[in-house]
Amino acid sequence: MTWRLCLPDDRLKWTEGWDSHPIWPAEPDVSIFKDLVWSRYARPGLADSLKEQLEIEFLDDGAHHKVYNVKVPGWSAPLIFRVAVPIDPTLKMENEMSSLRFLREKTRVPVPGFVAWGPAAGTKLGYDWCLMEKLPGVELRSIWRTMPWERKLELTDRLADVLSQLWKPEYKFDQIGSIYVPRQATDNTAADDTMAGNATTTRYVVGPAVDNCFFSGRRRYPHQHRGPFPSCRKWLESLITLEREVITTTKTLLDHKEDMTAAHRDADWERLVEDELEIDDEDEFLDEYDEALDTVQAYYKLVPEIFSAGDPEANIFVDPDTFELTGILDWESAMTLPDWHGRDYPLLLQAPDPFDKTMPRIPDTYDEEDERYNAALVASRDRWELRLLRHRYDEKLEKLGWKDWRPSSSTARAKKLFLEGVSMLSSDLRGAKRHLVWAQDALDEDKRQRRAAGVQHAGEVVHGVAGTAGHGLDAQA
Repeated sequence: MTWRLCLPDDRLKWTEGWDSHPIWPAEPDVSIFKDLVWSRYARPGLADSLKEQLEIEFLDDGAHHKVYNVKVPGWSAPLIFRVAVPIDPTLKMENEMSSLRFLREKTRVPVPGFVAWGPAAGTKLGYDWCLMEKLPGVELRSIWRTMPWERKLELTDRLADVLSQLWKPEYKFDQIGSIYVPRQATDNTAADDTMAGNATTTRYVVGPAVDNCFFSGRRRYPHQHRGPFPSCRKWLESLITLEREVITTTKTLLDHKEDMTAAHRDADWERLVEDELEIDDEDEFLDEYDEALDTVQAYYKLVPEIFSAGDPEANIFVDPDTFELTGILDWESAMTLPDWHGRDYPLLLQAPDPFDKTMPRIPDTYDEEDERYNAALVASRDRWELRLLRHRYDEKLEKLGWKDWRPSSSTARAKKLFLEGVSMLSSDLRGAKRHLVWAQDALDEDKRQRRAAGVQHAGEVVHGVAGTAGHGLDAQA
């Protein structure tokens, strides 16, 4: 029974390797797409015979989605139909559609509008899906290195202007979690005024957090609390509890191999241990088990000290001729988060500082197939450019009234180190212990600075909207 509960036979399978991604249980049936699109899109006056003219063609696939072009009779705007692999059924899609609606209604962030969406339950498709507008332009990464420098500066200014809208005080929420539109308020179909971009009075609520830390690997199977959380303290305690559950259930599975199902016995044991139980060595895990639980308790103990009770470029689209920003995609893991965690540079601008003291020359080519290609020179030039663009981003934000926008105190550093360490509890015990020490050191440094300045520790402020790392829906909401 233990194995059936903690590692079900019908679980989602993943590919091997460092870039592991989910394996689709079955190929989506394109013929069903047409029925879904027509049922949600057809308007009075459109003859059913036009349904046969509806065209759906495969466009692209990523780690979690398959995307199809949709051409609908009588509709000039291009659409896409997107199907999601069941990593976090319903909630992931529902949060993304609600976040898009929020952004279109409340901000000037250029995001696609959605026509309709639906959960896997109750459809023949068997997957969450959405029908949405297709953004014009091309992915920024496809032309980034050929863009003129002045255009890169202009785009950086534009990103600063757009993403800083998400930090406005009026977009603050009082809980940590993900954004939803109450289900009784929507039939999963976008209203015409939303599609047109007109302001509405939609009510948004904070609900369960859509975050990889809650559904990666076996984390989806144990009992867990995903929020919404009233404070950072409760949020971190929930994450620690989940990692503890992963550790303890791993030992339970190893101690009760007799409960393995036939499917488990047929699997390669070494791969099962490494990929499914997420441990490198069975004997080493058992030897360090008590130490791992002691480390978990140390994290629990430090939570109240750090958190007071009160509290990439692949998704940016540009015009290939003018390099103007046309839209930002992938808000599927948008969350309401505190400033210390949510505010950062867009992933596009994140990179280590350059090693060279002076900017290197422009490479002869960026084509890796060309014999003149110099990987070291390309990497060095990229780091230099990105550092200059980060400075530009800072300057633009200061002009917009966001001086010192990025939390840099010792307390903020302690919180970040603590959160990183929590994510390592069940997978990297040594790393988790190091981060615990570093977080304590940063906290002690903050206390020394406050005592020297005669300042009392301040409570936390909850909680802005922050998106996926790629673009920072750091819209503290």
